[in-house]
Amino acid sequence: DTVKAFRLALESAEQEDSYGINLLGWCYLYGVGTEKDLQKAQGYFNLAIQKGNGLGYMNLAQIYSDRGIAEKILEYEMKGIKMGSGNFGMLSLYYEHGIGCQPDTVKQLHYAQLGEKYKDPLATFLLGEWYMKKSIEHPTYYQKAIDYYHKADKLGNIDAGKVLGYHYIETDSFY
Repeated sequence: DTVKAFRLALESAEQEDSYGINLLGWCYLYGVGTEKDLQKAQGYFNLAIQKGNGLGYMNLAQIYSDRGIAEKILEYEMKGIKMGSGNFGMLSLYYEHGIGCQPDTVKQLHYAQLGEKYKDPLATFLLGEWYMKKSIEHPTYYQKAIDYYHKADKLGNIDAGKVLGYHYIETDSFY
């Protein structure tokens, strides 16, 4: 019941709970139980940030992503990470593809490795991808790639499960 979800987020926000405030912004961003209102969403995300909730930065990054404003995406993801709520996997992708920055394979790998340390499913999957690409030049990296895909799969990354499925079909082996 989306209307009930909105009402509960509103009640939580009225009690100045930073997660409730962030959730209320999310409801306005996506029109959950209310009309979409980008301005209100941004306002609530900023308020959540002021109350110490770094998820507000991740949601602001999403707004800028939807608008195609690359430099703001990277800025807000970095700020979210500094507050303990960033998405290392997304940062790795931004550096891989040069979104809001120059492509940088060193930073790409750095953020994927940090994310894996913090059990970020996307970052762990991206490490598997990195090692798989490098396994063409360095065959010993192939098993590392498979190991990271397994870790990412256990963390809930759906794409890792697909890659492993193809691996087992192709190699007829099980890990």
